[in-house]
Amino acid sequence: MRELYLTDHKIGLGWRKIGKQVRKNKRFLWLMVVIILACFVKSRLDNGPGSRDIAVKLLCAPLIFSCFPIIPKGKLFWRKATRVLFGFYIIECGLAIFERVTLINIFPWIEGDDSSFNMDTGIAGFRSFALLGHPLMNALPVCTMMAFILCSQSLSWKKKMSLWVLGYITLLCFNTRGSIVGAALILGLYVLKEYFTDKKLSFAKKNLALIGLIAGTSALVFIAIHFQLGGRLLEMGLFDQESAQVRVNTWDIFNYFDMGAFLWGMDQNTRTMVIYQSGLWTTENFWIDYMLIIGLVPLAIILVFYIISIKDLYKGYKKFDVLITVASFILIASTNNSLSATWIPLFLYLMMISCFSFKEGISDNLEKH
Repeated sequence: MRELYLTDHKIGLGWRKIGKQVRKNKRFLWLMVVIILACFVKSRLDNGPGSRDIAVKLLCAPLIFSCFPIIPKGKLFWRKATRVLFGFYIIECGLAIFERVTLINIFPWIEGDDSSFNMDTGIAGFRSFALLGHPLMNALPVCTMMAFILCSQSLSWKKKMSLWVLGYITLLCFNTRGSIVGAALILGLYVLKEYFTDKKLSFAKKNLALIGLIAGTSALVFIAIHFQLGGRLLEMGLFDQESAQVRVNTWDIFNYFDMGAFLWGMDQNTRTMVIYQSGLWTTENFWIDYMLIIGLVPLAIILVFYIISIKDLYKGYKKFDVLITVASFILIASTNNSLSATWIPLFLYLMMISCFSFKEGISDNLEKH
């Protein structure tokens, strides 16, 4: 009995400690309050499973993140968290490459997705599933992490490029066209910025680095073609009638209904009717998903609180680093419905902001000032 009492007491202390930590994180506390209110109202108007599901996906990421110590406090935790984050990145990439080499999905997509190896599409159509299931859900955090790696000042140039190339090969294994092109655009933006603004390197060294980058890009293209990596992009192009066309057609929904119909969300039956009348069989965009379920007005309010909370996490970052990491996350997320399917990529994004703030010494500089 005494052991049981002590166990219950320790659990109680643990929960109180977590609750205290959540209350300290004022920005995310208000965000969670707004999400809870919006989802409570939604649940009163819609008893379907969609309203409960969306509440979990909107709330989980900020709730779990708020349980962690606020930077610059909890340095031991964030040191370990940074190691775990890099460990996740390397394991995720390694597993995706291993799956592509062996043409075997270690953790198949639980909903019976047929986008792994298909004899009709051949090797070029294979898609790795890695740790997070669907390729799109894996590609988003990997691509975002690649942007943070590019912006890192604590990593040497060799480590930075090695980790980035590892991530890009992984994107080719996921066979997600949007992230493959998006990551290349982000790299191009970063290279242009460094080439014209970095005054530490001489003009000759900049040109030498540029030649090396071109050679590396050529080598990546050769590897992709020779080993049929990223085959969906090479064979179907960036835009095809099946997948990409569905994502574009999703926005045709506004041609059939007035904006007023989307202001406060719809119940499950109405959503099904709207999608059917719009000539769609699914929505491939998380913005549309959230707008249909909770409504444009609640979504806008939640988005404002998210921006305020994330802006606070970015405190001390360089403007360009904020631009390139936010653009990477939003750009890739907006090409699919991964954020309306799971909360994990958003949680990992929040962790990346804080972990790199700790790793780059940004939090220490804020503490001094």
